[in-house]
Amino acid sequence: MKLIQVCWNIEDQNTLKIEIDSLKHTGEKLNVKEGIIITFDNEKEDIVDGDFVVKFVPAFRFLLT
Repeated sequence: MKLIQVCWNIEDQNTLKIEIDSLKHTGEKLNVKEGIIITFDNEKEDIVDGDFVVKFVPAFRFLLT
């Protein structure tokens, strides 16, 4: 199972927090330890609270996979 969130721009810290918190909350409910946030152009990986992985993937790359 993959958890996927879509957000055009994550530069605003409040928006970023909302997106990550949503993924983490859902991950806790479904026992999933990884989520993907599809963005316009960000590509990175973060670990949240020591055990939840959030991958940021640009839309074009996500659509090519």
